[in-house]
Amino acid sequence: MISEQEQIAAALGDYEVGEELGRGGFGRVLAGHHRHLDRDVAIKVLPPILADKEDVRARFQAEARLVASLDHPHVVPVYDYVEHGGMCLLVMESLPGGTVWERFTASGMTVETAGAVALAALAGLHHAHARGVLHRDVKPENLLFSADGVLKLTDFGIAQVLGGGETLATRKGEILGTPAYIAPEQALGADLGPPVDVFATGVMAYEMLSGVLPYALDGGALAIAFRHAYEDPVAIHDVAPQVPDGVAQVIMRALAREPADRFATAEEFGLALAQVLRGSYGDGWESRSSVPLREPAWLTAVAPGPPTAPAAPPALATANLAAGPPPPPTPAAPPAPFVPPQPPSPVIRPRVTIHPRGAGAEALEEAELVPLHEVIRVPRSPWPLVALACVGVAALAGVAVVGVGTPARSADLGLGTVTIGGRSVAAGTGDPIELDLDEPVAIQVAPPPGVGTPDAVELSFSVAGVPLGGSGSEPLTDGRAEADVSASKYLVGAEVTGTVTLLAGSTELVARDFPVTGGQAPFLTIPGVVTAVLALAALSYAESVLRPLRRGRRGLGAVVALGVVGAVLGALAVSLAWLGGGGEPTPATFAVGAIAGTCAAAAAGLAARRAGGRRRFNRLAAATDRR
Repeated sequence: MISEQEQIAAALGDYEVGEELGRGGFGRVLAGHHRHLDRDVAIKVLPPILADKEDVRARFQAEARLVASLDHPHVVPVYDYVEHGGMCLLVMESLPGGTVWERFTASGMTVETAGAVALAALAGLHHAHARGVLHRDVKPENLLFSADGVLKLTDFGIAQVLGGGETLATRKGEILGTPAYIAPEQALGADLGPPVDVFATGVMAYEMLSGVLPYALDGGALAIAFRHAYEDPVAIHDVAPQVPDGVAQVIMRALAREPADRFATAEEFGLALAQVLRGSYGDGWESRSSVPLREPAWLTAVAPGPPTAPAAPPALATANLAAGPPPPPTPAAPPAPFVPPQPPSPVIRPRVTIHPRGAGAEALEEAELVPLHEVIRVPRSPWPLVALACVGVAALAGVAVVGVGTPARSADLGLGTVTIGGRSVAAGTGDPIELDLDEPVAIQVAPPPGVGTPDAVELSFSVAGVPLGGSGSEPLTDGRAEADVSASKYLVGAEVTGTVTLLAGSTELVARDFPVTGGQAPFLTIPGVVTAVLALAALSYAESVLRPLRRGRRGLGAVVALGVVGAVLGALAVSLAWLGGGGEPTPATFAVGAIAGTCAAAAAGLAARRAGGRRRFNRLAAATDRR
């Protein structure tokens, strides 16, 4: 059997495939070397569960094409994308210098280094945004150092590949993504633009300047996303008072909950940050950083100041002497005092070295992945839907008792006088005739002239057009016969339609319908037992679906299932009313009952889902309040 390593080598014929460099929830990264170009590369292998999903694979290919078009010194270049044997492979530049998170947790960072990291990320993001590419998962683990120490953004578009336009969550409370850096609009399902990456970069800069994140981490991933959506971040001065005022103001503006209150672009954020760092730490502050920057224009940019007066033109040799002697020359401004190079600022270390991480690719095996905003957004009140469900139940009860229309029974077709069990019947009318089906049923027929001479009679039963058995062809002697219908005694209890048919040989002459009941207790008949068992089973299943809905653990799929069960319960309610002494139901009664049951059950399911959402929301709010 061919190993995965051999499959990758076969897919990438020009590359030597080496050891595993890293592994995450959304793929493995292997070392590689291009034989002909003598170039080291990194090979990202999409997990099989992602590669097997056609929509995910299509999005991955589209994102790979977009990212491959990026050409910026702070963005990792993508060299190739290959699909082979069910695998999706992305070949990119090798970045052996480790991640920003590894460096931060291992040795800490100075303010200068933290500022340079943020500016490098913003430079790469600005380039990507200008080409219509959002990152959507900016975090220290997605910033890696090349062999010469240049910082580069990786994993563009992974969030887009996983969830399309949505940030997804599982019913277990896991998020596909990184909750510690998620923007409020991502959590709330709003439209995304460059401010989403501005926010994540602001969170990262806040953390590197203070050692902590701007939001509490307790309560799990959903509680963190909840705080990002509904609360303002902790002011950086509250946790790191040594941060200069200008720097603090820029960082906190990047963390504004409303996208319109943040910097509109990564470039705007980068320019503002470079200016306040220069103003706080002097010219050349970046030279004290261990992170080389490839955006020199940002470092020298300054905020526009007041316009200066134009310089006076030089005096001419032919100046009018009558104007008097020229004014004395303005003395030159004294040279700026020498500012010695400043020592590096104190090293900042993270106070929390492990963050809650989002769910990995295995979460895509979940039966239900839902948009995150459905989990943490304030649900609407369930009571209007509860009222609608009650209206549906009332309508169902009315339909079951009153019915819709009357049973379709044939008119008098000239059958003459018909006596069954000693009682004369009229076609389709009158009170039901109660028959003892344990005994042969006496039938007497006096056909009118012109019908022909019948030699046999048949008695049968049906309800809503469904046959319930009856006798065979019984011979007539002097217009009399006895029909053996004992086989139907366990089928006929409540009111049904009986049909008497006159036969001449095998030819049907005429028939007459009439209402009839059997001698058995309706709920002891087969329809009664089946209806009761099905009703109990359907109610039990409905409760098993409603229970997790009330707890916020199921989604719209459960509501659809409830609607189907509601249709069954609606039809069973009609049957129960019939077996309880009501008239024979019509097909229209069953149909309307099923519709009413569907509406009532679906409304109940939606109400339970809203109640579960409110319960989950309250739990998140309580977890937030306890921090």
